[in-house]
Amino acid sequence: MTSFNPPQEYDNVSVLFADFKGYTQLYTSLSDAEVVRLLDSFYRQVDALTLRFDVEKIKTNGDQYIATSKMESALFLPQFHPNRGASNLCLFAFAIIGVTNRLAIEYECDIAIRIGIASGPIIGGMIGLHKPSFDIWGKTVNMAARLEQHSRANRISVCTLTARLLSHQQSGFEPGPEILLCNQYKAYELRKTHQNFV
Repeated sequence: MTSFNPPQEYDNVSVLFADFKGYTQLYTSLSDAEVVRLLDSFYRQVDALTLRFDVEKIKTNGDQYIATSKMESALFLPQFHPNRGASNLCLFAFAIIGVTNRLAIEYECDIAIRIGIASGPIIGGMIGLHKPSFDIWGKTVNMAARLEQHSRANRISVCTLTARLLSHQQSGFEPGPEILLCNQYKAYELRKTHQNFV
């Protein structure tokens, strides 16, 4: 029987959810094989971006991509500032929008990406017995998922803590229009403070 370490608590992690807007409509204009090729190209390019921006891929689920700031840095490096991880993840998010725009042109299809980012404590690890894989849980993860679901196309929605982390440094970002999530939680659309930041 395969054994693995129990789930670990991580403080001060930023979590990203990205999901295509218009994904199901792709099947009306592209064949199944073409949709899979598009997804493969998207995942390969975004996987490469994780190395460029020092973020951690968690998993893909259909057309959904989930990533975080470096969890081990938050756990083992006390000098690692969470605003750095949040900033890296936001740079990564803007680069994902660029990949999506290029694929829309290449495949001549109407796709866009919705992105949500939340920051805070999470739990990460593997549970279950059959084909276990690393996953993340917690209120921060749920918030990132909600932000993605309510985000506008090719926009990045962030929670108030993420916005506060970015405001503590010259990150190149600033909170944009305030939105009200589920008639309950405040959030912001993220803006770059200059055009060539990514």
